[in-house]
Amino acid sequence: MRNDRYQGLADEEVQSKVTKGQVNQTSHSNQKTTAEIIKENVFTLFNALNFLLAFLLLLVGAYSNMAFIAIIILNIVIGIVQEIRARDLVSKLTILSNKPVKVVRNGQEAIVPSTELVVGDLIILESGDQVPSDATVVDGSSEVNESLLTGESDAILKQAGDELLSGSYLTSGQLLAELIHVGDDNYAEQLVAETKSQPYARSELTEAIKKIAKFTSYIIVPLGILLFLQAFFLRSDAVDVAVINSVAALIGMLPKGLVLLISLALSTAVLKLGKKNVLVQNMYAVEALAHMDMLCLDKTGTITQGKMSVEGIFPLGDLSQADLED
Repeated sequence: MRNDRYQGLADEEVQSKVTKGQVNQTSHSNQKTTAEIIKENVFTLFNALNFLLAFLLLLVGAYSNMAFIAIIILNIVIGIVQEIRARDLVSKLTILSNKPVKVVRNGQEAIVPSTELVVGDLIILESGDQVPSDATVVDGSSEVNESLLTGESDAILKQAGDELLSGSYLTSGQLLAELIHVGDDNYAEQLVAETKSQPYARSELTEAIKKIAKFTSYIIVPLGILLFLQAFFLRSDAVDVAVINSVAALIGMLPKGLVLLISLALSTAVLKLGKKNVLVQNMYAVEALAHMDMLCLDKTGTITQGKMSVEGIFPLGDLSQADLED
């Protein structure tokens, strides 16, 4: 393969593509920001009802009766810390390395950072190199390992006209390839973005707490007013005493201890899974894992170590053990 036959992009063309944003840099993220995580954990109906009761006690100076708010704050802190920790771990997931790449520009070979590659760049790849962006083979031939993308470790022969996927490795040969995608458009980046996305984790425990808070919100305000009026007018209690007694009656309607117990149990599970190198994006995903009784793997065992062995055969449906042995 003779690289001197190819001129590559000129400096003016490179600068033009950089200006248009056609450079190999990622920009989007499906992950929650710290502000979004804090907002979701603080501004809930359940928390609002508890802080309202605490505010009423604060107005009458009943500070010793506000100890229950510590449970709410602890629950909020646990939720925020766990989500931020999971987000930071997921953000480290990547398929592509940031090694410098050999390119052909202005008719000469040059070494540039992978983040400075642009659409249309001609890159030179040799055995052991990783494909930094989706490209089309222009010249040369090589065997490519795409196991990071497909899970299949068999080498695939790539020749002129074939497509190279970002994240794959050359196991032999040498190639000259033209970049067709960069940044967020790369196949590898789309895989990582999907991994980093935050799908909604349905939790029966969370839904139950939300239903309780919603039901309580309908009755807690009118009931609190009635209790206060009864204490103030019928029993002739002082304002502060009437407020304290009314709030004390309403506090028991909100399951603070249950919410904290759920958070502690799920947090403990997340920590134990973390010690076993299991990444949990959402604390409530542990609940979904608890309902799982079967894990299905493909023939390669890609998500494990590829060193599986058969421990037993269990017939399904109308099959019998004799049928399998035959």
